Amino acid sequence: MPTSELSAADVLIAVRDIAETTTAREVPASALVAARSMLGVDAAVWMDVEGDEVTIQAVSGFLQPETHRSLRMSAHEGLIGMVLTQGEPVALLDYLRETSTPPSRRELLRREGVVSAAGVPVPGEGSRGVVVLISRTAREFAEAELRMAIGVAGIAQQLRDLRVEAERAAAATRFHRAVDALSLALLRGQSADVALEGTSDILGPRVRVAGLPTPGPAKHASDISEDATKPPLLHVPIPGAEQAQLAAEGGLPESALRTLAQVVGLDFARQRASMETEIRLTDQFVHSLLTADTDELSRLWSSSALLGMDMKVPRAVISISAKEPIGRPLLDRIVREMRSRTFSGQATTYKGAAFLLWPVSDQDAERKLPAQINELLVACRPHQVKAGLGPVCRGADDYPAAVKEAIFARQVAAFSSSGRNLVASKDLGMYRLFAHIGGVEALRGTVRETLGPLLEADAASGSDLTHTLRVYLERDRRIADTARALQVHVNTLRYRIERIGKLLKVDLDDPEARFFVTLALRLFPVVEEDAARAHLLDKG
Repeated sequence: MPTSELSAADVLIAVRDIAETTTAREVPASALVAARSMLGVDAAVWMDVEGDEVTIQAVSGFLQPETHRSLRMSAHEGLIGMVLTQGEPVALLDYLRETSTPPSRRELLRREGVVSAAGVPVPGEGSRGVVVLISRTAREFAEAELRMAIGVAGIAQQLRDLRVEAERAAAATRFHRAVDALSLALLRGQSADVALEGTSDILGPRVRVAGLPTPGPAKHASDISEDATKPPLLHVPIPGAEQAQLAAEGGLPESALRTLAQVVGLDFARQRASMETEIRLTDQFVHSLLTADTDELSRLWSSSALLGMDMKVPRAVISISAKEPIGRPLLDRIVREMRSRTFSGQATTYKGAAFLLWPVSDQDAERKLPAQINELLVACRPHQVKAGLGPVCRGADDYPAAVKEAIFARQVAAFSSSGRNLVASKDLGMYRLFAHIGGVEALRGTVRETLGPLLEADAASGSDLTHTLRVYLERDRRIADTARALQVHVNTLRYRIERIGKLLKVDLDDPEARFFVTLALRLFPVVEEDAARAHLLDKG
């Protein structure tokens, strides 16, 4: 439509169409549609100046899909360079002949059928942009047409500025709401992922915690992928969390994302401090129980309150050991496994072993406990861990004795040739009494002192005197029964018994001496580290 035929109504309609846009992003596209309608051009493009480059903000009327991609071009070449240099409109009757363009873009423009073109500066403070008008036929652009294009672009730019300002104000309001909501959700104990879901609902763009593959500055979508169909991505590190970052999908400013990352980082720090405090309090609390410190025991009730631990709930003591002293990583794994089965259990390390206080609310929970502990031990593989289950404690004064029995039961599991990973002190019968008189280490010395000469003789000559003694005592010293069980002649057995008495320097007819020898034989599989020797006692 020639400019001379334009009416005031046409101009007002064009302005109205531009004014009806709802976002700053829509304004350039609406202005191009209005310019094409008013001036009768075939296509148009709006470009913004960014330093030494211009970027396409909107296109209208182009046929080739490549033209619609977000391209960056030099601000110093071609028609755009002329407009920006002169600060005035420039019209070219034969665009491809009168400008020098790179071969790739020249071919694209040729396929678009570009013949004539005109460029006008977008009014504003400095050269803020260029609008290019395209004709697929030879056309001379009149000065009035170019002025009309400048006017449309100027109106659009003013409206765009207003939209940007309004959007910034609305975004700032939303952002403040989002920060408040995020902070409140984190303080209420929600995880960062859950809290950020509410934040995303307020902001629009999805914000989430992700792993940080490489340290460094924020990474923009253009650095990661050229797929224009994907939403733009932005990643910033979370302060104090080396292996985590905050990622946003959508148009969220980097400064806003960094602020959110600061909030999440502060919450991570708060959780770490809380966890470290809980670990420290738990260690102090459990150590007080393990050492039976009378002064500390009197303060257990306040300590348990700080940990949210109800001392009125009965708890079983469990001692766990591995080949190496248990450190924090393995303890954390044990705690995770325990917490997946009972929420309020407590744990610490003491003298290289882990100690768990496992809540046992009723008889059914106590019945299920051994199976749960065995599951925990299996889950700790490849660590070879053994456990002792002490009795259930119903008051603070019960714990010191329970700890000794749990340790003894764990040592039984560790040294016994039975292959069991878990031994409960209640299954040891009267032998659990030995937990209170020095444990396995003390018993090993006593057993060695009692049976030592016999064990040395067997080791030196390959004899079977220890096994012979056990079978003889189990059959109440009946020579014939013992000889049949061992499949030896009675005279051979008498010779062996006589030799055993001399080696041990005991009279096996003496009930008191016989009691201690029998006890040592019973304890031998429990305290003997040499499984091969322990196996000798299992023959027959």
